[in-house]
Amino acid sequence: MTVLDLRADFAVASPVLENVEVLEAMPAPLVPGFPAEGVWSEVFDDCGDVVASGWFSIDAEVSTRDMGRVVLVSPRLAVPGPKLLSAWTGSVAPSAVRAAAVAPGSAPVWFGQYVRPVHESQRVVVELAAERDRSAALERAQGESVRKHQEWIDELNDRAIEWADDNSLCEQFDRFMEENGLRGRERDQEVEVTVTATMTVTVRGVSQRDAQERIDSDDIREHISGNLSYLDFDYALAD
Repeated sequence: MTVLDLRADFAVASPVLENVEVLEAMPAPLVPGFPAEGVWSEVFDDCGDVVASGWFSIDAEVSTRDMGRVVLVSPRLAVPGPKLLSAWTGSVAPSAVRAAAVAPGSAPVWFGQYVRPVHESQRVVVELAAERDRSAALERAQGESVRKHQEWIDELNDRAIEWADDNSLCEQFDRFMEENGLRGRERDQEVEVTVTATMTVTVRGVSQRDAQERIDSDDIREHISGNLSYLDFDYALAD
């Protein structure tokens, strides 16, 4: 058995009065296989443990013989002062809920009025969850569609590059691709860059300050030629 869509209990200020007039359970269930309205019932989990108990109600408009959206209403006897009600809501199979052998009594006469808005709110909650699932599925489908479309563009791009190479249309092809924002052919390009280097140069002087004042561009060029001659590069000294 699987218990679905479990919701946190909530309390409403509907007092349970002593000796209140009660409503006898309906003679037949609203949905076959489930308890009748107002019968004190219990919901069980896969291990057979009681998940919730209370006066039973089922939303017949959205329930089936295989799965019912139900509400169990019970008095919160541990709450001091006026006794409040708590409502457990969930979707369960008929095998997971049954009338209890021992019950505190039949449901109050206003039980139907109490559970009606609970059912209505649960329809909204479930519909919102379903809408979120549909939106997520649509986003996934759209993402997959975009990915496949991009793969098609890339494949077509590669075939166009190959065709341009084979037909000596490289210059016209590159211009066309650039004008239309498409990926052109990749080839080696020469790029000029500016690099600022810091190096240590040996200069004679009575002090470091004296050496710093004496150093000139010839000293730097000599240092570069003597230590970096293995590099093939052009350079210019900044003022």
